[in-house]
Amino acid sequence: MGLNDPIVPISQGRELEQKMAQLQLDSTFKLYSYPKTHTDIATDNPALAERIDDFLSKL
Repeated sequence: MGLNDPIVPISQGRELEQKMAQLQLDSTFKLYSYPKTHTDIATDNPALAERIDDFLSKL
């Protein structure tokens, strides 16, 4: 999630992270945040690209 995202605030991601932990599903969820916005999160972000590639390789 983008730390500077006004469309989907990081607080929503943190709430989801807490709820997943309460449901003991936190092993299936990992919240990643980047100092980006909703529109530039993928721009010059090799860490995000690597995580996407890793996710897709498991499908």
